[in-house]
Amino acid sequence: HPRLFQIVGKRIVSMDNLESFQPANITNILWAFAEAREPHPKLFEVMEEYIVSSDVLHAFEPKNLSNMVWAFAQTVEVNPGEKHPRFFQKVAEHIIGHSLEGYTRRDLSIISVAFNKAGENYPRMMKRMGDYVKGIE
Repeated sequence: HPRLFQIVGKRIVSMDNLESFQPANITNILWAFAEAREPHPKLFEVMEEYIVSSDVLHAFEPKNLSNMVWAFAQTVEVNPGEKHPRFFQKVAEHIIGHSLEGYTRRDLSIISVAFNKAGENYPRMMKRMGDYVKGIE
């Protein structure tokens, strides 16, 4: 139901404060739009701005972070003119600078594929994830 997605997206975009959303809620909203292939560039732009301008990534569970990264990459695929370089840079910096404890091979694989799909290249992040995966049993 494209109209429902547009109504929900418009409502979220009009909110003054996104801090009331739990990280899992942000992921689920973005994932739903991406999975349904319902473009809403303004929603992703607003979420990108919120994530880039805050220190919220540390609050995301590994699965939620990987699924959110996938959702952003999917929007680039659905709408090739839509890019989110600041979002991907923020995620790369987070992965480089924080512990990866709790991340699974699957989480890191999703992130790796999503960065590739979005055309974002962060060799230091990829090396960090690769080194970590080597140590996962």
